[in-house]
Amino acid sequence: MKLSTSLFLSAGLALLMAIAPVLLTFIAAGIAQAYGCQLDEGSAHKCIIAGRDYGETLYTMGVAFWMFILTALYLPVAVAFAVAGFINLVRGREDPSKNSKTGWIFWLLVMAALLFPILGLQSLLLAGIAAALFWYRKKNSEPVG
Repeated sequence: MKLSTSLFLSAGLALLMAIAPVLLTFIAAGIAQAYGCQLDEGSAHKCIIAGRDYGETLYTMGVAFWMFILTALYLPVAVAFAVAGFINLVRGREDPSKNSKTGWIFWLLVMAALLFPILGLQSLLLAGIAAALFWYRKKNSEPVG
């Protein structure tokens, strides 16, 4: 897979993770409206669909919107991956994951970016390891002279 393709897929995944709570809320609102049920943030209301009460489920889906406060942190990650994908597409660079010298470093940086909203500063440890590996490999690959 080309690097630009994997970057765009990563951007799409990060965007999906960011907006998933909002999508759940819209789905719950659509189901509640279609079956004439009441949906609000105050409490769960009875909602009978095909003989079963889905009020609690719809309530949980409805208040999932508040998770967006946390998952919104994936939006800058998605933008960064998309920008990197466009830059790579325009420049036409080769896939660094196929380069034995930079492959692991590239994927460590990708994982650090994806884990940053979850782990916070701990994911910077992955970026630091990637930087140290890059420096070490560059230092050892330069001809002495």
